[in-house]
Amino acid sequence: MNQEIKTILASHYGLERCSIEQTKGGWAASAYVIETDHEKYFAKAYDSQRLSTAANTQHAESIGAVLLALGSQCGLKQNLPTPIKNNQNRFLTTTNLFSISLFEYIQGTTIAERKMSEDEKIALGNIVRRLHQAVDQIQVPSHFPKEDFSIPNVLKMERFLADDLFAGLLRQYLPKLQETIHDLKASARRYQQQKIPFVLCHTDIHKWNLMRTANGLVLLDFDTLMLAPKEQDLRLLDADFQAQVRAHYDPSQIDEQLIRFYAKLRVIDDIVEEIELNFQVDHSEIIKQLEKLEQDPH
Repeated sequence: MNQEIKTILASHYGLERCSIEQTKGGWAASAYVIETDHEKYFAKAYDSQRLSTAANTQHAESIGAVLLALGSQCGLKQNLPTPIKNNQNRFLTTTNLFSISLFEYIQGTTIAERKMSEDEKIALGNIVRRLHQAVDQIQVPSHFPKEDFSIPNVLKMERFLADDLFAGLLRQYLPKLQETIHDLKASARRYQQQKIPFVLCHTDIHKWNLMRTANGLVLLDFDTLMLAPKEQDLRLLDADFQAQVRAHYDPSQIDEQLIRFYAKLRVIDDIVEEIELNFQVDHSEIIKQLEKLEQDPH
């Protein structure tokens, strides 16, 4: 694997002599630290054989362009990752085995499980505010990903519930699941008919995507950056920093029902992901997500 990535780095980025070390990645991609005699880089490698890779990388070019614009035009250079183009002037390099994205290396420590300090919470609120405001400050490509309130994983969940294979696992949660699916489908149809203001939303803000550096806080992993209602980012379930993000909005401007829609939709998304990945191996994560529905997440 490392040799294939080294070959890509040499042929597409001109990094002929470099070391490569795998580091903690996410669900969608493996992660690597690349080091030459003079520079360090960060690379994300998506397995070309995974069905999710096409969806996770299809907007890489437009997202890369917007990230550069956010850094250069909106004062967010020190708060966001900086993507690097290959020698074909593209942000994504695709081979039969991998799709690779390369970034400037960020020296810092991921927040992860630790409690955030007050200054970090305030910094996150400022980053999200400037990200949301940027829709009026930069040129967003016309083909940029945009919320359409389609709910494919809710429809998948319906199909799962019709399969006897899942009956034993889901029986005690079935009423709540059916109620949630009904509510999400009705809400999605309603929101599709409304004219809701869209902003640039990260859509996956959590403490594993936050890093503390010598220059402050950095928000990572923009694979799911899109134009969407601000409530996509305001649905943050982590009370540790939710108030600082919400503080930049008048309460009358926040649609609490839309936040609940996104919160419940995220639970369904996570359940479907776990079923598709791990149903034959580990049911514990599926149960954890089902229990969230029982708690009626907000």
